[in-house]
Amino acid sequence: MILTREKAYGAYLVFEIEGRIDGLTSSTLDKLFEQAADDGNHKLIADFSSVSYISSAGLRVFIHAQKKLRPVGGEVILLSMQEAALDVFRVSGLQNLFRIINSLDELGDMAAVPGQDSETGSLVFSEDRTFQWESRNQPPGQYSGIGKASKLRSSDYTEKDIISIPQSELQFALGLAAAGETLQDYRNLFGESLIVNHHYFGFPAVEQAAVDYAWYSKTHPGLVHFLHGFRFSGDFNVCLRFGSSSPVTLLDIARKSAEICGNEFFGLVMLGKSAGIYGLNLRKIPWQENAPGAGDIMQDSNFANWFDFPVEDTGLNQTILAAGIYSRSGDEEELHMHAVVFSKGLIGKTGMDLNLELQRIVQGAEPLKVVHLLEESRFLFGLAGIIIL
Repeated sequence: MILTREKAYGAYLVFEIEGRIDGLTSSTLDKLFEQAADDGNHKLIADFSSVSYISSAGLRVFIHAQKKLRPVGGEVILLSMQEAALDVFRVSGLQNLFRIINSLDELGDMAAVPGQDSETGSLVFSEDRTFQWESRNQPPGQYSGIGKASKLRSSDYTEKDIISIPQSELQFALGLAAAGETLQDYRNLFGESLIVNHHYFGFPAVEQAAVDYAWYSKTHPGLVHFLHGFRFSGDFNVCLRFGSSSPVTLLDIARKSAEICGNEFFGLVMLGKSAGIYGLNLRKIPWQENAPGAGDIMQDSNFANWFDFPVEDTGLNQTILAAGIYSRSGDEEELHMHAVVFSKGLIGKTGMDLNLELQRIVQGAEPLKVVHLLEESRFLFGLAGIIIL
């Protein structure tokens, strides 16, 4: 039997464990560590003061958690190890894999939540402390449209409308697109697509679709073919972190980003943990031959046949990678973003290296879907980058 209690200690989550950690109980502890990591708690402390025994099955739980947390700047710390339990780690040669402490006081200032009591460098916190940001001295980025969005409503695209662009020229881009070498290969693969750091993700507008993705290679860059969309590029002028005790909407994140960067037209790239997203997908490719007999695809009589649009939010606690643009002029406001939905993928809760986080998620997590992300979508926490355009 095993009992656990959790308590916060600054930036750490402490698990007070009581009983045996063996083949019968280790799965319980493994699930607790897994859930804590998915919830954004990446610095965990296991209090061994009331642990009477640990087996090799228990050791595997700690090794698994440590390997999972290290890539996102986290760790598992072992507290108040009894001699019997410590010997098990020593005999297994694992004591050097973990930081072992006798008292929480040994953490010192490291236990403080970053930024709660002070400002360091260019790191600034908002009044409600749900946003923190770091400004960088970078020139404005570049933006350009691709193709004709006006043909979407009427489903009037033909093969003559296809615009092919090498991945090397697409740092960030989204739209109705497909990847492939020959027209025969990609003609029926157009759908919501997102390019992040030149890597392509698409969700074809066909039945039983699956994500089509193409990693970027500098030596052999592929082509992405658009019917319409836009692209932007540049270094991040601002990186920010957000989090709240209650979920924050995508529109609120974009508006706060505008306030922070002091601009009303920018590219927004974001990695976040969802509290429920709203997204839509095309069911059919808007080729001319697929055009509805009357009206356009947005009309009520045609909409359900053309769009997969759940009326309730989906994707709770999933990892969302999104990119797009925000603009505001007077009373006119626009937020246009696409997102890749991943079932798993930890997001580090310290540091501002968004490109490192993007690389880790893009290359290490399995994509489930690409959606046109709506502004009502909600997030628990995340990291974002702003490119002023």
